[in-house]
Amino acid sequence: METTAPKKTKTNRPLDGLTVLDFTSRLPGPLAGYILEQLGAQVIKIESESHPDPFKNLKLGVQGREVDDVGFESWYKNMNKNKENFILTHENTEQLQSLCKKAHMVIMGWPKKVQEKYSVTFEDLSSLSGWGSYVELTASHYHERPLHDLNIMADQGLLGLHIKQWEKKNKTAKRIAPPFLPIAGATFAQSITQNLLACALKGLMDQNWIYQVLSLEESIEKTWQPLYAPDLQGVQESFLHSGRYPCYNIYPLKNHRAHLAIACIEEKFWTEFTTSFEIELSAEDRFNDKDEEVFTAIQTKIAEYDVETMQEKLKGLNCCLSLVLKD
Repeated sequence: METTAPKKTKTNRPLDGLTVLDFTSRLPGPLAGYILEQLGAQVIKIESESHPDPFKNLKLGVQGREVDDVGFESWYKNMNKNKENFILTHENTEQLQSLCKKAHMVIMGWPKKVQEKYSVTFEDLSSLSGWGSYVELTASHYHERPLHDLNIMADQGLLGLHIKQWEKKNKTAKRIAPPFLPIAGATFAQSITQNLLACALKGLMDQNWIYQVLSLEESIEKTWQPLYAPDLQGVQESFLHSGRYPCYNIYPLKNHRAHLAIACIEEKFWTEFTTSFEIELSAEDRFNDKDEEVFTAIQTKIAEYDVETMQEKLKGLNCCLSLVLKD
């Protein structure tokens, strides 16, 4: 009996035709919605007229003395620009129920009392259609306390290495600046996306609705613990990825107008780099973290270049070099 080979289907938007309701605000939930929209889903962001997303018009400071920080406004705009936005009022609750009937996936960040008030609990939505996934977000499964990105990174030990590196280079620093990018929140967004899709797949297979409670703390623990587990913490102060070796580091150009990121871990890339830039270093030197002269040799050579000459130099090179331009 002849069998027909399955048709190969290629698409950049595999979630086309599926609808996601995003009942979240700030960063993790909206970023998860953004990822799902990029995959083709119709994402509808639900905001209450009386309690809009704080990032929409967030003013830091106190009234009349707000600080100039446009980061949150930019995040809100870029995470939500391709979503449909539904502003919930007392007059359009029936429209909300219509949206719920066509939902395949739900990201829920509203408190239980608000869910019940507007009939958007898991029990409510699972009764409206045959299958779907409903992921409810919380800060922690372990305890009840307010948590921001910095708290999670501190609790999970992720800040320890950052602090050690900072203090090593700034021994007299009176404070330590956190990493700019919200690592915990972005990681949580990925976890939300994965779990929402996994539950949706299970729901489709079983023709049922699947419910899950997902916490920020647990997501960070599961994702990052294998990479910086307790048995690794405290063992050494620096690693390849935190700049221990000459071959994986960031060096300033002339006048510090830009930097060159070097990731020449493999011998062939290191050889191409050192040969092209005429730096007399051996293959073994790429992992020589004991001799400061190795770092100095690279730093001195890179500092001979300005942005324009470095851009020209990098043309044709294929050895893991990237130019970092300042804003």
